Amino acid sequence: MKSVTSLFENSEIYLNPKLTLSEVAQSLDTSPRILSQVVNENKAMNFSEFVNYYRIEKAKELLISPVGKNEKIVSIAYDSGFGNITSFNLAFKSLTGLTPSKYRVLHSSF
Repeated sequence: MKSVTSLFENSEIYLNPKLTLSEVAQSLDTSPRILSQVVNENKAMNFSEFVNYYRIEKAKELLISPVGKNEKIVSIAYDSGFGNITSFNLAFKSLTGLTPSKYRVLHSSF
């Protein structure tokens, strides 16, 4: 699991909107089945949820960063690795309980 986490945190591979389980498995020199099993067992989520977790963490940083706070939400969605605004909004609300706009308002320092 450490190498998967390292790949995601150091290489930010999740920023690729077309990222696949097979690509990540190949990067780690393992099979997609084993990678999926490792993620499921260690993080209690499927691969898509795992990828979206990292994307949402990135989006949260961007939403309240000095540069990102003036960016449109759709730009942050794309900059976080999402391919469209709908999946970004759904994933964001699912993980945080808030819309991206509401998150920005609640966590921005004025």
